[in-house]
Amino acid sequence: MTLLNAADAKKSQSPELVKPFVATPEHISQFLEIKTDEVRTKMESVEGRKELFGQLMEHKEALAKMHPTFNPDDLKRQLEVAGATLSAKDRFVKSQQSPEKKGMFRRAWDAIKSFPKKHPVVTAVLALAAVAGIGAAIAYYSGLIEIAFQKVGEGAAVGIGRAISHLPVDPGGADAGSALTFGIQ
Repeated sequence: MTLLNAADAKKSQSPELVKPFVATPEHISQFLEIKTDEVRTKMESVEGRKELFGQLMEHKEALAKMHPTFNPDDLKRQLEVAGATLSAKDRFVKSQQSPEKKGMFRRAWDAIKSFPKKHPVVTAVLALAAVAGIGAAIAYYSGLIEIAFQKVGEGAAVGIGRAISHLPVDPGGADAGSALTFGIQ
């Protein structure tokens, strides 16, 4: 919309429909006939805002005709607020896209992966404890299997189920009812 077209549009509108001039990049680009991206870039810097303010002040009379409530001081404040908002938005978008910003699960996974490098002694102790625990579990469960084979006989693998059901059960153990404990001596 050119300045003349905007003034003609103003004449055709009734006073109730006239809206105040709001210094958004879209309104400024439309009024000054500049690309919106160029206006946004100018609004992000102090010098750019001063330049836009100067360009808009060159058309102060046309702005006053189109927007009867136009005030240069308000325009300056609007440019400052819009520029600060665009700068903050740009910083926020860059911070969200940066590789340092990661989700909770990604950070937890990275911490787990980097733990052995940061703490090699603790990792070695944990690995030895895991091996000892697995060895103890195998010894415990192999002892139950050995007792089952003694009850049934060495070659009777089919009777293992019956042998396990014949093992003495202590139902009055520490947690009576929560789990069955085998009374092996």
